[in-house]
Amino acid sequence: MYNQKLFMGKIEKYKDFARKFQHKWNQDTPTEINLPSYLDEEEEKKKIEMEQELENGEDEISESYLNSKELIFTGKRNRNLQITVVLDSSMRIESIDNKANIRFPFHVGQRINRNIEVWACNNNFLLNGEDTCPEKKIFGVRASDVPQGHEWRKIYPGKFK
Repeated sequence: MYNQKLFMGKIEKYKDFARKFQHKWNQDTPTEINLPSYLDEEEEKKKIEMEQELENGEDEISESYLNSKELIFTGKRNRNLQITVVLDSSMRIESIDNKANIRFPFHVGQRINRNIEVWACNNNFLLNGEDTCPEKKIFGVRASDVPQGHEWRKIYPGKFK
């Protein structure tokens, strides 16, 4: 009997929920409308253009490779593995010299972008003698930021080789 009265009391409490909600909604709704300024529209257009460029794959590889007309991929573990890619003036692949017959996913006529650096990192290749892989992190901290003699280096010596 007591539970039934308690239950009925809760039902009565929510009886006027719609009317109370409408009243609160109308009080919280702003009465003035802020229109965007002209500068905001220009910034929005620039953002949209940049997003479209990224979607089209027009993000170039890093500047150090832009000046060279030849990209040389050398194996990190076996220096005899070498792939030479010659580029034309519009940064498209003109020719590929792959004497080791390594599976190379790029083809003649393709425009190069950052994917070529990612491929080099994932397949253990140096690009023009430089490592394109991001620095290794341990516990979210770059290994080079942990000083010599730090307790992490003592506890986990295998992680800091």
